[in-house]
Amino acid sequence: MTYQELINAFKQFAADHKQIKSWGYGQISDIEHPIDPATGQLKSRDYPYLFLNPTNHTFTQGTVTYRFNAIAMQLTDDRIDAIDFSGVDSVIKAQSDAQQILADFLAWLEYTDQIDSQVVRTTQLTPFRERFNDTVAGMTASIEIQLRNSLDLCDAPIKTYTLVFDELARTNDVTCFASITQCDRIFPTYQIPELPARYKIEWSIEWDQIALIGQDTFIDTAQDGTPTNRFLGPVAFEDKIETGKKAQFSGEFALDDIPPDDNDIFVTFGRFQDQIEVLNAFQNVTGQIKIWRID
Repeated sequence: MTYQELINAFKQFAADHKQIKSWGYGQISDIEHPIDPATGQLKSRDYPYLFLNPTNHTFTQGTVTYRFNAIAMQLTDDRIDAIDFSGVDSVIKAQSDAQQILADFLAWLEYTDQIDSQVVRTTQLTPFRERFNDTVAGMTASIEIQLRNSLDLCDAPIKTYTLVFDELARTNDVTCFASITQCDRIFPTYQIPELPARYKIEWSIEWDQIALIGQDTFIDTAQDGTPTNRFLGPVAFEDKIETGKKAQFSGEFALDDIPPDDNDIFVTFGRFQDQIEVLNAFQNVTGQIKIWRID
C-alpha cells in the first residue's frame, strides 16, 4: 500500500462517517482549510471536523510505520466564563464527542479491510480548546500505524549495470597516426552480443601532444556495420593544436548484432574511412574504456 492509498482510505472513512462534516490533512496551520470528504474540494469549515496531522514516519526491515495526530474538533460556546457555565459545558461536550469520533476512527483502523496488515498503536489522548477562526474544542490522538513493507531492490524501478568490458588504450607511449591500422582504433574493440540490449559506454583519454591538420577534429565512438558504420557521438576538439589535454565520453545506447555482421564498438581519432592522408598526430596517448550492460 502506498502512502497516497493510505491517506485516501482515511478520506473515505471521513466521507462514510455520518457525523464528520469536514476533513483536513497537513500541518497545524492548514486547519483553516478543510476539505469536503464527499467531494475532496475545499469548503467552509463545518463541524464535527477531523484533521490528520502527519508527524515522523520510519522505515524498518519489513515494515513502515506512519505516525499521525488525529484531531477531532467541534464548535463551542465562546461564553466560557459565563455564570451559568454553559460555555464550559459546551467545551466538555465537544471533547466528549471528539473522543467518540476518534474511537470510531481507531476501531475502523483496527478492523477495516481497506488497509492491509496494520498494527495500530495510540500513545495518548489530549483534550484541547483552541481559537482558530472559530473557537473549537476536541481531542487529539497520537496514532502509529505499522504496515508490512518490503525493502526489495528487485521491486524498485532502478537500472542495474553489469560491467562487460574494461580495457586500456592500445596506443600507450607511442606516436600514432589515424591512417595507420594500429591507431585507427584507440581501444580494443568490444564485440556486441546478438541479443538486443542497452549499454552504457564511457571512455577517457589523455595525450601529450596532438596536431590536427585536417577537418576530422574529433574523437568518435562508433558501431561498425554493413553497409556503413553507426556513429554514436563525436567529441570535438576546440583548437587545431592541443597539448596536455583530456577527452571524455559517456552515453547510453541500444545495441545488437544481427548475423552475419559481427559488429564491434570502437573509438577512433576522426573517421578513418573519410581520410585520404595522414591528418592527425598524437603522442603518448593513454586511456580507458568501460562498457556496462543495463538491465
